[in-house]
Amino acid sequence: MFSLLRFVCSFIFFILTVYTSLAQSNAFVFHKLGIKDGLSEGTVRSISSDKKGYMWFGTENGLNKYDGYNFTVYLNQKDNPYSINSNRIKYIFNDSKGNLWIGTRQGLNVYDPLKNRF
Repeated sequence: MFSLLRFVCSFIFFILTVYTSLAQSNAFVFHKLGIKDGLSEGTVRSISSDKKGYMWFGTENGLNKYDGYNFTVYLNQKDNPYSINSNRIKYIFNDSKGNLWIGTRQGLNVYDPLKNRF
């Protein structure tokens, strides 16, 4: 009787171990994104996501917004006061109100999603 109980417990443990390892193997899917996919530069200094689900990547050559399919790149435009103030992005931060703050070598920017500007 003891060996049958031991066998049943071992079998249940084995099934649970296999089931959880299979379930965990499908838990995360990673895709490599790079310059070929539209990223403006290969050195990413900061990564964040916003409340709408966009991924934001701060690089040495611009701020990149990824919607799951395409990149939108924000670069400094010297004659546009509403462009980001520098292409060298150091930090990206979301505050409790959902504002996206971008720290650059030239200072701090806040993104206005309604007007798509800084």
